[in-house]
Amino acid sequence: MTATEVARNFSAVLDEVENGEEVEITRGKKVIATLKKDASKSSGAALIAMFKNRHEKYGPMDDETYAVYQEILAERHAPYNLVGGELDRDPWRE
Repeated sequence: MTATEVARNFSAVLDEVENGEEVEITRGKKVIATLKKDASKSSGAALIAMFKNRHEKYGPMDDETYAVYQEILAERHAPYNLVGGELDRDPWRE
């Protein structure tokens, strides 16, 4: 895309980048920049997609992979687990 096209359609360009597309920005006929999603900023949706792709390619998780998956979930839930260990507690049983 030309710099002018990017400027005029910036929101749409960002949507494309967010969906994994790389956008080359040209000035004249020369590529001067490439916009792409920041791979270091993964999201929960990206993690879910990764596990779905892994399952399609390799089948169910083995015990080691499942343990890593559980660690990731625990880390993601930790900020919301203010009581300490009660996130998975059944509220109907003491």
